[in-house]
Amino acid sequence: MNNKYLIILMIIAPLTFVGCGGDDGGSVDGSATKSDDVVFGRIDGFGSIHVNNRRLITDDNTLVVIGDDNPKIWDDSMMTDGTLRVGQIALIQEDNGHANRVTVDENVKGPVDGTNPLVAMGQTVIQSAGTVVDNSCPSDLINAEVVEVSGLVGTDGVIEANIIECKARADVNRYSVIGAVSNINGNTFKINDLTVDFTTADTSDLAGGQPQEGQLVEVKDDNKAYTGASGDTLFATKVEPQESFGSMAGLNAHLEIESFVTDISGLPTSFKMGDLTINISASTTFLFGDVSLIANGVKLEAEGHINANGGLDADKIKFEENDSRVDAIVSAVDSSANTITLLDGKVTVAIDDSTEMEVPNPGVDDSLEVRGFLGSNGKFVASEVKNGSDKPERPEIRSTASNLNATNGTMVILGITVNTSSSTEFKGDDDVLMSKDAFFAAVVANVTTVQAKWDNYTGDLSIPVKELELEDD
Repeated sequence: MNNKYLIILMIIAPLTFVGCGGDDGGSVDGSATKSDDVVFGRIDGFGSIHVNNRRLITDDNTLVVIGDDNPKIWDDSMMTDGTLRVGQIALIQEDNGHANRVTVDENVKGPVDGTNPLVAMGQTVIQSAGTVVDNSCPSDLINAEVVEVSGLVGTDGVIEANIIECKARADVNRYSVIGAVSNINGNTFKINDLTVDFTTADTSDLAGGQPQEGQLVEVKDDNKAYTGASGDTLFATKVEPQESFGSMAGLNAHLEIESFVTDISGLPTSFKMGDLTINISASTTFLFGDVSLIANGVKLEAEGHINANGGLDADKIKFEENDSRVDAIVSAVDSSANTITLLDGKVTVAIDDSTEMEVPNPGVDDSLEVRGFLGSNGKFVASEVKNGSDKPERPEIRSTASNLNATNGTMVILGITVNTSSSTEFKGDDDVLMSKDAFFAAVVANVTTVQAKWDNYTGDLSIPVKELELEDD
């Protein structure tokens, strides 16, 4: 799988779940429960609810909390009426595969400050090929009255949006932002580029009635006074803390999380995902990588149990995605180094014990399709090796794009400079043709996955590609 270099990292917040502060609870009366196991990640599907490759059973004993709403009893119509959507980030408290409580909230709800990139209420939002912009939104988001953004965030506070929805100002009950407190100065503090004035806010849920540096909070603007104008300050009506996984799950609870590495200072024995410390031991199993590939910004799934310090003792760590691929002819095999080289020496992939070898003994001149992920040093590690298309004149490569030059029509994928021409086809992730300018505008360096295809390759990769396509699966 692939640790895509998403720009979506957060110091404190991604693993202290949005929407878990205040009086939203884990039972009908709103009381919290720490006896449940916890699953945190992107909703991948329904028929019950699917998160982190797990299907969790939902029924009339499942509570659902959406934003500021009071807990509701699960209703299957939630899967079809837009209440719950694929791509939303959910925290599920579960017991033996039954979802006891599903909590979903947005990172930011409020006016747009600017676009390119999108900024809403002082929070920078990155849109990748996988971002779903709801059809409720105008073509130019600067004209949206209110946007609701759901995604994961990172060390620089940037949100990678899974879903962007647009609403009329009259249809939301308040504006809100979730993030880490910084730069406290009297009765103001900042959440990234947003200045928050809490002079008249209800801060009774905060210890001592005061925010703390680095604390994850939700800030609410019931008056909807924030305008999105340059230098605008949010005058908060309420500031409330958000609960961390360690305190939510409770001692020895099982926790599965999908998010991004934010602090590697404790390696090789520990690292952080948000404010959650992940402890590595000799019994920790790695899938599709190893400890040397853990780096800030790497997307992982970690699974284990909460310890007495509120950290996670990891049983399993999986490099979560699978976005780097190459389909080409083998030019060299080095069994001592456990590497395979393809495309006339242009792409080298490493094989390890986790690699699924559908072709057990590949040799020179074999046609292979290799899928895998990029490590922190740019190393391409194979998660799967299988038979390729057997079309040497039509190789394909796929990974996150970098070194974008829209003027020259070039980018770098898997270390290869990809050239385009007037005959190159540019396609969106829906396979619809785009202009070159629109295509390059849609690509975020080191975030967006792009597939390149040649159709007359004879050893010279400097020839223009036949096709460039945005990828999100």
